[in-house]
Amino acid sequence: MQYRESGKTSFAKGLLLYLICFQLDEYINVDSYDKENAERILFDVVWELQTNQRIIDDFGQIYNIGRSKDQITQKRISNFVTNPTLDEKGNILKLGIRVEAHSTQEPVRGRLHGAKRPGFVLQDDFENYKTIKSEEYTKNIREHIQEFKGGLDSTRGRVLYLANYLSEFANVQSIIERSKVDSGLRIRIVPIAEDGNPTWPEKYANAEEEDKISIEAIRKRMWTPETGDDDFMAEMMCRPIDYSHSEFKKEWFEQNRYYESDLGGKVLYNFVTFDNATSKNKTSDFIGCNVVGVDENDVWYSRFVKRYKRSQPDLIDEMFRLNSVFKPMAIGFEQKGFESLVKPYIEKRARELKEIAHVVELKDKGRPKEDRIRRGLQGRFSLGRIKLKKYATDDTAELVKELAQFPHGNFDDLADSLSYIADICFSPGRQREKEPVTQKEMRIADIKSAYERSQHIDTPDTI
Repeated sequence: MQYRESGKTSFAKGLLLYLICFQLDEYINVDSYDKENAERILFDVVWELQTNQRIIDDFGQIYNIGRSKDQITQKRISNFVTNPTLDEKGNILKLGIRVEAHSTQEPVRGRLHGAKRPGFVLQDDFENYKTIKSEEYTKNIREHIQEFKGGLDSTRGRVLYLANYLSEFANVQSIIERSKVDSGLRIRIVPIAEDGNPTWPEKYANAEEEDKISIEAIRKRMWTPETGDDDFMAEMMCRPIDYSHSEFKKEWFEQNRYYESDLGGKVLYNFVTFDNATSKNKTSDFIGCNVVGVDENDVWYSRFVKRYKRSQPDLIDEMFRLNSVFKPMAIGFEQKGFESLVKPYIEKRARELKEIAHVVELKDKGRPKEDRIRRGLQGRFSLGRIKLKKYATDDTAELVKELAQFPHGNFDDLADSLSYIADICFSPGRQREKEPVTQKEMRIADIKSAYERSQHIDTPDTI
C-alpha cells in the first residue's frame, strides 16, 4: 500500500517485464476494478517489449505481432501471447506467455492457458472511493479476491496487491488483518512522509524547494471544506479517517471548527502537555504533545500538535524550545517516570539554559485513559470549543485520525495529551495567584502547588 503518485504501478510493470523476459510464469493476469486500467498496463508492457532496444538486444523479439489501429489510438490491449519458442526447424517447443487484463467484477475460475492456471496476478487499484461506499461493491471485490484461492496455479500462484488505503472497513483493511495470521502474505505500507521526513526525498520536500514537489502544497490542494484533510490522510499518508464507528463525529471537525493561522491579535494563555513515554524504541509508545491557547471565553485554539519518539534529554530540549516559542503558563508532563526521568533533566537543562519553565506533573487520578479523553474532549469538540489550525503542517491531521478511530485506533497519544490540557488550563480572565518571576530568576515551579491551583480553575466541563 503506497501513496498516490509513488510509482508503484510503474514498478509493477517492470516486474511484469522481468517475468516475461525470463519466462518465469507462463500465464499472467492483471486485474483492476476498471478493466481499462488493466488494459493500459498491458499496452505499456507491449510497448516496452516492442520498442525498448535494450530488451530486444538481450532477449530478441519477444512479441512482434502488430497492434490494431484501435489498440494504438486507445492505448489499450486486453490480452496478448508472446512469441513461442521454436526449434531450428520452426517447430514449437514451448508456447508463449499469455498475459490478460480483467476486471475484478469478472470470475476467476475457468482462466486457463493450455492446461495452466494463472501463476502471477497483479491486482492494481482494485478498490476506490466508489467501491468503499457500497457494501455490494465491497462484497463483490472480497469474493473476487477469495476466488483466487482456487483459481491460481497450485505450485506457483502469487498475487501482488497494489492499492490506496482508503478505508478501515473495506478490502484493503481485510488484507492487512489477514497478513497478521498468514505468514505467506506480506504487507508494505509506505506513506509520502514518515517521522516528519519525505519517504522519497529526491522527489518530495516538506515545503517549497527547488526541483521538488511540496508535500504541504499537496495537502492544501487536497483539502476541502467538506472533508478537511481526509483525502490527504488516506491517499498520501496511507492512514484513512473513517467516522463510521467513531465516538467523535465528523461534523465536529467541519470547516467552522478550524481557524486561520492569524488570530488577529487575540489574547491567549498557552499551555503545553506531554503524554509521556519512557523509551524511544520502535516498540514503545509515541510521545504525544499539544500546545493549546485558551481565550477569555475558555475556547481552545490548537497551536501545535506533534508525535515524537525521542530520548528524555532530547524531549526536554524540545520542551524548552516550545517554552521559548509559546511562552506557556504551564507545561504538563504525564506522571509516568516523572520524578526519576523527567524532572532531573528539566532541572539540569534549566540551569544550563538559564531559562524558566513552569512544569506541572499530570496525574491520571485513577481515571482510565478512555474516560479521560471522553470527558476532556467530547463536550468541547461537540460544542465547537476546540479550534484546529487549518492547513496545519504538524500532526493535526494525525490527531483528528486518532479521535475518528477512538477508542479502536492504534494510537491515542495525541488525544490523551490534548485531554490533559483540561487539568492545567485557565483563561486570561483568571489571574495567577503568584506574581510572575523576573527573567533573572531561574527556577522550576513548585509541582504540588501548581497542580493544586489547577484544581480550582473552572474548565469548560463546568459551563
